Amino acid sequence: FINQLHDDLAAGKPPSAFEYSLKFLADYAKMHFCYEESRMDRYHCPAAQRNRDAHKEFLDFYKSFEAKLKKGGFTSRRIAELYVFIEHWIVRHIRKIDTQLRPCIKSLRKSNP
Repeated sequence: FINQLHDDLAAGKPPSAFEYSLKFLADYAKMHFCYEESRMDRYHCPAAQRNRDAHKEFLDFYKSFEAKLKKGGFTSRRIAELYVFIEHWIVRHIRKIDTQLRPCIKSLRKSNP
């Protein structure tokens, strides 16, 4: 998704072309976050609460972003703002939080062969 958003921005697509992508992002984020949180709970990951907090931060940002769109409409600047936020958020989230799930899975698998 983030790569397609970048390509569409670089291609100069009109802001209205992003409506479907933005709807997809909201739906996908909610579904993915729910799944990821359930995995962290299942494997007793110590980062589970930080993960929920980070997901809430993302969804809160997105909700305020959608409000800006409704109030001021789609603009290339607003879409670029979203792209930058998502790009940084994903990298930070994966590197600092999501990677903490892996040792939990390995540990549980070793204790339950």
